[in-house]
Amino acid sequence: MKKILLGLLLGVHVALLMACTPTPSGPLSMLEACDGSPSAWREAPDLNRPTAGLDRHNQTLTSYFDTSLSLSIYVEDNGDAAAIFACTEAIYRHIHQIATRYDGFEGVINPYVINQQPNMDHVIDPLLFDMIALAIEYHALTEGLFDITIGPVVDVWGGAMIRCQEGGPCEVPSSEALDAAAMFVGIDRITLNEEAQTVRLADNVSIDLGGIAKGFAARVVGDYLRAHPAVSGFILNAGTSNIEVNGRHPVRANERWLIGLTDPDSPSFLPQTFARVSLLSGMNMMTSGDYQRYFMVDGVRY
Repeated sequence: MKKILLGLLLGVHVALLMACTPTPSGPLSMLEACDGSPSAWREAPDLNRPTAGLDRHNQTLTSYFDTSLSLSIYVEDNGDAAAIFACTEAIYRHIHQIATRYDGFEGVINPYVINQQPNMDHVIDPLLFDMIALAIEYHALTEGLFDITIGPVVDVWGGAMIRCQEGGPCEVPSSEALDAAAMFVGIDRITLNEEAQTVRLADNVSIDLGGIAKGFAARVVGDYLRAHPAVSGFILNAGTSNIEVNGRHPVRANERWLIGLTDPDSPSFLPQTFARVSLLSGMNMMTSGDYQRYFMVDGVRY
């Protein structure tokens, strides 16, 4: 049975049209595009500012986290929307590169590199360090249900799904294959050194940040926008699942933002609303479903 899991977390939502224009010299780094730092942005208070009468600007990005990232901002007259969007894209690009386990980038230490070089202390980006530390905290909060060392098991299931979807045999992974992969799962196989900002993995451990990276990136973008003096409000949607709103809605009398959740049982060509959620400034929401990534074996969905 299809189900939706709804909870408050890091997040974002809205439809968008306008993407930032790349500079002739290529995309800017986060350091070049953004004023301040993620730690300073995080401390900015939610001022719950009005957005009525302000210009709304939209951005859509499709190159990061294998999803669509949309953002609408309400900007004061002196605000430079193009510069703001240059920073938000730089944040997404940076966190995508430091968090992926599938691609390497010149000069970047990410899980793609770390997983291939166990038993080494890797000096990593402060945001990647924070992400891994947060994932370990979530492991404790969920009593082990959230575990970024699940990579070997994910690979077994992912391989079975890809073979099925590409015309190969549709088979459930064997217990032997899953048990063999599970031998290398365990959060205690990660060693973090906060003072040195390093991470070390035990042999055959593979970390997978797919369950946290997108929401983490959305949180950093939200922190930046809240701290920006020219941004009075925004609605941020990372992959149609991580939603954050800020400021007072420009036209609704109660000043709340109304978010529609898609019914997973409705057809993709004509999606219906499962529920509507009313959010105040500064609220975040995340949804998760089992209706997009799956494969069928003997009439059973996995």
